Amino acid sequence: MRQTKDEIWTWLLPETPRKIDRSTWFRSGGKWIVFDDEDRIRDLAEKLAPHIDAGEIESAKSLSLDIHVFMVFQVSNNPPKPGHLGKHEAITGSAQAEARHEVNL
Repeated sequence: MRQTKDEIWTWLLPETPRKIDRSTWFRSGGKWIVFDDEDRIRDLAEKLAPHIDAGEIESAKSLSLDIHVFMVFQVSNNPPKPGHLGKHEAITGSAQAEARHEVNL
């Protein structure tokens, strides 16, 4: 996994760039939006690194201002196995549905 920064976001990207078919993304892509403290978001980012490189997660980005936000992007047909990344409050969303709940990542 590699990190890049712009004026606002820190992006977590795969070491080897992948091209995503836009029709696949619109049909089955989604994201998690995680709100937590800065240390827990950093910990989550480290744990996601192998999933990003394996293609289970497309990318992620974080923002640390007064609120700490972490967004994770994935194609729904290839999700990581839940349960080993810890509990976080998150909003999960796709073209079909959006829900706010505590997730066991």
